[in-house]
Amino acid sequence: MIEEPGKKLATTVAVILWLSTAVLSILCLITVRAMILRTLARFGLETLLTIGNYAAVFPMIVFCIAVIIGGFEFHFRRVGQAESWQLFARTLAVELGILLLALFI
Repeated sequence: MIEEPGKKLATTVAVILWLSTAVLSILCLITVRAMILRTLARFGLETLLTIGNYAAVFPMIVFCIAVIIGGFEFHFRRVGQAESWQLFARTLAVELGILLLALFI
């Protein structure tokens, strides 16, 4: 069986990028939860802290599942293809944007 020359390198880079997006999605979950709770506490809405906690965590858990499981499926079916690299770029941009937003809120 003959492999394409860049296939092994593309697979290695895809694994590293996928693991990076998986870790960043967990960090985004923690960051968004902290931002929402910090904002509610800043405005003196202690009674909404529990509701805010669930409201922050549930959508971010869905985001994490989509990035980790959905990203794994998508990227490893399309290793080395342009749409895989484009999705990596978009995913990393959104995750880094969320983390940078935490610096301002």
